[in-house]
Amino acid sequence: MCTLTFLPISERSFLLGANRDESPHRSPAQPPVKKDINGQTVLYPVDGQAGGTWIAASDHKRIACVLNGAFAPHPYNPPYRLSRGLMVLASFKWPTTKAFIDHFNFEGIEPFTYVSFEWGESQADKISVTELRWDGEQKHVKTLNGKEPHIWSSASLYTKEAIAKRKRWFEEWLQEHNKYRAEDILQFH
Repeated sequence: MCTLTFLPISERSFLLGANRDESPHRSPAQPPVKKDINGQTVLYPVDGQAGGTWIAASDHKRIACVLNGAFAPHPYNPPYRLSRGLMVLASFKWPTTKAFIDHFNFEGIEPFTYVSFEWGESQADKISVTELRWDGEQKHVKTLNGKEPHIWSSASLYTKEAIAKRKRWFEEWLQEHNKYRAEDILQFH
């Protein structure tokens, strides 16, 4: 996946924009499937090569996404223990993102940025946004404000300058759009 955008609509609703740029030589993705993972129904498109996914949503009010790279391009050093897309699916074996981050073994996985969105059943529950960057050696975890828009870009595809430029474009887009609509963010992507 190359770009992910989060636009809060209210304290309990949001728009999520995501696009995935992959090599034309990679096997095409398969249509979304539903799978039971630890008592949760998880819906996700299937990567045609590794069988994982870049984005998944569960009926337990959680969405998980992965972008390639953590902070900057990294050397490709296979073999890796587990694909990043299979890791996204494995994240649903835990009841929360925090539990996943605390207990999952990330050793041997290529660097990535994992972003999770969680919200609860009650009206008082706010949207929780968690960002995990794995640089191949250690976890870097941030809890982000679920009331503010956010953008993420693939650190393995874009230079730091290109990521900063995309962030500026997003900020300009936000200035022009005081109400968020799916068709507008689709145009941005």
